[in-house]
Amino acid sequence: MSFQLTDQNDTLVLDLAGNVTKAGAALGTWTVTKDNQIEIDQTAGGTQTIPVNWSFNGNNELTLAQPNTQNSFNFFADDNVEPALTTDKAVLTVKPDGSADFSFELRPVWKLETNFDMTVTIGTTQSTIDGILGNRQDSGFDYTFQTNDDLLAAYTLNFTGTWKQQTAGNTDLIFEYDTEPDANGNTTQEFDLPDGLDVDSTKNILVYRANKNDQTSEIGLIGTLTLGADFNITYEIDQQDVGGVKTSTFEVEANLVDSSVGTATLDLKVTNSGGTKTFSISGTYNGQIDNAKLTVGFTYTRQKGGGVDTTTVAFNGEVKTTNDDFVWSISKTGDELTISASVTFAVGTTCGEAALNFQTGQGQVAVTAMFSISTGCHPATAQPQAAGASGSS
Repeated sequence: MSFQLTDQNDTLVLDLAGNVTKAGAALGTWTVTKDNQIEIDQTAGGTQTIPVNWSFNGNNELTLAQPNTQNSFNFFADDNVEPALTTDKAVLTVKPDGSADFSFELRPVWKLETNFDMTVTIGTTQSTIDGILGNRQDSGFDYTFQTNDDLLAAYTLNFTGTWKQQTAGNTDLIFEYDTEPDANGNTTQEFDLPDGLDVDSTKNILVYRANKNDQTSEIGLIGTLTLGADFNITYEIDQQDVGGVKTSTFEVEANLVDSSVGTATLDLKVTNSGGTKTFSISGTYNGQIDNAKLTVGFTYTRQKGGGVDTTTVAFNGEVKTTNDDFVWSISKTGDELTISASVTFAVGTTCGEAALNFQTGQGQVAVTAMFSISTGCHPATAQPQAAGASGSS
């Protein structure tokens, strides 16, 4: 398989092994320059450059066209020859015949669109690849697509780099990918990612999910999730050499969804450019004594250092009484949230821990259980329990 280009009055034939002939006689070899033009190295000496335009057609197939001529070529035209496409530092390497040795490089400008199309600009020619992010469980960033004509071929373009937040505190992400140094010495570019960050509550790790028409994919961001006493989330992504991902840290501002207190998940409201969403972290609630005050704690498992760690955090706030009902009072950034907590407690007589003793309309009582966990206090059998005897919310 070969294609023709015109140089002045000469017609040159270029094959997929990198050879060039003119009028049936060997002329030399061809490659592609760093500015994406065809360069012919003549055996007799000298080089010549021929401007061409590169693009992907509507079937995700790489094509070439020579301006102001009828010369064009589809690298997927022969169903018996499957090209190979790979990326390294955002440079696209093309092997016209994936089973042969000859290859050349193209240097596109890449842009990930909000619908997960990839806009590819090579020189001044812009085209689109219809694909989606690849499934990875090692934080790696792939773009996957397949050709849609007679030759059905699947491709994965890998980009190495660093996951980052677009804005501190929110859940909008960028992927800063590695490139060759440009004229100014810059070695990275960025993909702005549509909303897709979430928590896999079975593992308590962050994941990025992509949805496009009937396609879905998920990237597991391997790292350590830490809950703060103010409900904010710190997430440190581990370096992944195989995935080509560097370490980075997110700080996500969050607020408690009070209706989740006492359930199997801690539901937190977080923000992104589109509004708000909920992260659900799996674990168990329990009572905690923090600074001589009874408050609510949460125990959860997380990935840490290649293993699994169990961690408990005591949240800012304290248990109080309103008349004979127990409430959990939380203060954050000047706002106070009061959550009915009576059904999470069992109460009885005074015990030795002062932080567990409360004065109610029925007299002094002690919290003897919280979220079905004993506090170590033992109520007198003759004394009735206060409102909200036991159970969990």
